[in-house]
Amino acid sequence: MKNHPLLLAAAVVAVVAVALCVCAKIFERMCLLLCFLGLVAFGVAIWLFQTSQLSVRVEVETPWTT
Repeated sequence: MKNHPLLLAAAVVAVVAVALCVCAKIFERMCLLLCFLGLVAFGVAIWLFQTSQLSVRVEVETPWTT
């Protein structure tokens, strides 16, 4: 089983968290924007993870059926 989408999602969340920590000490308004973008990126990462699981299931089943 490949966990690349899960690792990608974790990496995105980690990068966003670090960016928020750094940004909070420099720019307050930009931090709110980064927080919003971080939540959106996290949601997209989860969505991509769910859709990739479905596509992986299809890719795994096709060699068996052909």
